[in-house]
Amino acid sequence: MSSNHILSRLSRADLGLLEPHLEPVDLPVHRPLEGRNRRIDHVYFIEAGFASVVANGSGKPGIEVGIIGREGMTGLAIVMGYQRASHDTYMQSAGTGRRIRAGKLREADEGSNTLHRAMLRYAHAFLLQTTTTALANGRSKIEERLARWLLMADDRIDGDRLGLTHEFLSLMLGVRRSGVTTALQALERKGLISRKRGNIHILNRKGLEKQANDTYVPSQIASDLTTNRGANANSRSQPASLSLAGESTTASVFRSRAGARTGAGTCGRPWRWPTREASDRSISSRVDDS
Repeated sequence: MSSNHILSRLSRADLGLLEPHLEPVDLPVHRPLEGRNRRIDHVYFIEAGFASVVANGSGKPGIEVGIIGREGMTGLAIVMGYQRASHDTYMQSAGTGRRIRAGKLREADEGSNTLHRAMLRYAHAFLLQTTTTALANGRSKIEERLARWLLMADDRIDGDRLGLTHEFLSLMLGVRRSGVTTALQALERKGLISRKRGNIHILNRKGLEKQANDTYVPSQIASDLTTNRGANANSRSQPASLSLAGESTTASVFRSRAGARTGAGTCGRPWRWPTREASDRSISSRVDDS
């Protein structure tokens, strides 16, 4: 059974529509999955590691607007009836997954309302994540954004080593590299994390959630990730590593949880595909406007 949460929860019939066309893939760090304003050729169901969705302004540095891990999939534009991606998406933590050609996914999706609703449920969860990202980027302090990012990364990694540079974190948080060090020091002073020999230990996850100032939204997906990752997660000695290589610093995040997080999701109503002509007109207009 796939460790991807969308695939693992499909009915046998719906999975049967996809499975003949799914192929396993290795997903190394920085592998591009989608390109801004480019046609989507494949949709990826991530099983390990996670990808960053990065929005780029004209001539300005990009900024992360979303994270996709084993709870989700790329190619939501295909689910919504379009053919091109709005943003760049690439792997930030190496992993594995399965991919399917966009046309095959469209065919399967058109043939099953239950399959479409399953992907709409994830689309809703991803939309919630991006809206809270916008809130964090617009209103939150650096240490609040860092707290939120650590929580989201912790939801999606499972003891794999995650190579990160300070330049990467500055992109993720929308701050300068020096701000990353300042934010880490601030969280340490508050007793939320500790640093020793290049390691970061999460000492107080609930406190870190509070520090995120309501910008971290614990969803059912996040709860399931935590629960499925190990019923033995009460132990302090199950590390998920986070390497900060920008200043020859290696950081390891060690989980310490008091219990599973809970939340809720909603299900969209069945939705019909726009005509190909309407889709192409919308794509052309969007590319011209950009």
